[in-house]
Amino acid sequence: MNHLDHFGFNKEPFSLSPATTAFYNSAQHAGVVRTILQAVESSDAFAIVQGPSGTGKTTVAYQAIAQLSSELYARAYVKCNAGMTTEGMAASVAIQLGGDAADSLAEALERTESSQIVLFLDDADRLHVDVLSDIVRSTAQAKTVLLGRDVLKFATLRSGDPTLITLAPLTEKGTGRYIKNRLRSAGVNAELFANEAIQIVYRRTGGNPAAINDACDRLLVAAALRGDESVSFALVDGLLIQEPEEEPIKPETATISEVGISFADEATIGAGADTLAEDELDQAVSSAFQEDEEAGLGALLDEFTNSADDAQSDSDVFAELTADSAAAQDDDVQDLLAEFESQQPEA
Repeated sequence: MNHLDHFGFNKEPFSLSPATTAFYNSAQHAGVVRTILQAVESSDAFAIVQGPSGTGKTTVAYQAIAQLSSELYARAYVKCNAGMTTEGMAASVAIQLGGDAADSLAEALERTESSQIVLFLDDADRLHVDVLSDIVRSTAQAKTVLLGRDVLKFATLRSGDPTLITLAPLTEKGTGRYIKNRLRSAGVNAELFANEAIQIVYRRTGGNPAAINDACDRLLVAAALRGDESVSFALVDGLLIQEPEEEPIKPETATISEVGISFADEATIGAGADTLAEDELDQAVSSAFQEDEEAGLGALLDEFTNSADDAQSDSDVFAELTADSAAAQDDDVQDLLAEFESQQPEA
């Protein structure tokens, strides 16, 4: 019996693809989305969102796209990669804006009926700097949001002061809420992980959502193989190794403390906002997201992730990777369990 059947999940609770229905809208993520939207509403919008891999940059981009009115804005989202050319980028943008794949970036933007165009370039730091510079110059009339692990160095690609935003990992309390939200979204008891187990997950992952997903998925598989009804402290402590910390990025042209906007995971959001209790704040932003989801967020995301012929969606890539590695992962878990059991004292 697999872990889905063993625990009664109605879907994978810790999928590595960007979350839509299982999105945990923490105070930090809500603050970042809100700041992106405020930047877009300005006349010369150029926003930069930087954060370590796995902290939810793609997710906040999806959320911002979902909250931008299609009647006011023409929106395009591109997942960048190292081999992408200016022509490939133009084709992706043109298709999403209703144009022809043969259009240049300038032609694609000129043919768009909307006077307000918003481009989201995810993983922009993977592009060659010359390609990115050409794209930014060619789309000067568009509102642009760059997202990536090392994108602050591109702050000078346009004149004026860009909106600089940093996205940090979750706190320990935020990690617990994240795990419980994922479990609830998959239809099971949110208390499946012992509190002590969550503490170890946080310490071993540093609060990085992608690392949390990977760790929790392996733990659920291991618990199911053992026949356990929950994830215990002993299982987590025995199976999870300490994850190496990602080396922080050193901005070349700007310092976060001077010109950026940084959100703590549990912080109150918005300039001059009244202070709210953490639980009340998380409940408020989660409720707001639920309304957006019911309005058809999933369908909207499909429009942006599936429109470009030269770009595979994250979920497709994830499906291929998991299909190729599922058997190997099961073997790894079995080996880890055997080692873990051999280290336990005899009753």
